[in-house]
Amino acid sequence: MEIYNPTDENFEMIQPKNDIYRGIIFPSLSKRIQALFIDSLIIFIIFLGFSYLFDFLKDENEYLRIFIFIFMLFLYEPILIYFFKGTIGQQILNLKVTNYDNPNKKLRLLNSFLRFLIKWSLGWLSFISIMFNTKNRAIHDIVSNSIVTFFEDLKKTNKY
Repeated sequence: MEIYNPTDENFEMIQPKNDIYRGIIFPSLSKRIQALFIDSLIIFIIFLGFSYLFDFLKDENEYLRIFIFIFMLFLYEPILIYFFKGTIGQQILNLKVTNYDNPNKKLRLLNSFLRFLIKWSLGWLSFISIMFNTKNRAIHDIVSNSIVTFFEDLKKTNKY
């Protein structure tokens, strides 16, 4: 059995991946619910705005209405997480969703969709699991290999 010395050039390769999160404060359940509430309000306001717009324009185009409905309900979260590392609500509260194995990387699009599907399939059960995880990861975070952190913490530790 070989013993590794911290001065050894291969030392970084054997460090557990949990070390990348040393000193990071993870968002609480209430902070994540606040972000979800903000996103729900944004989606509601957009639905309301488009509803008034369609009534004003007397637009009967059902396909456009269906597209907007599908986008807002099923694509809003995965697309924003993929491109911007968070939804508008998460961005407002300074939360970022990244790849668990490497917080420098954004979450892959497939993982963003998987995260969304698990989150909405399990509902509150997924969120309650945050209380039993040391990094406040919900079931949908674990399954999709994601983690939610504060943007500033990652930036201060040069992990972003």
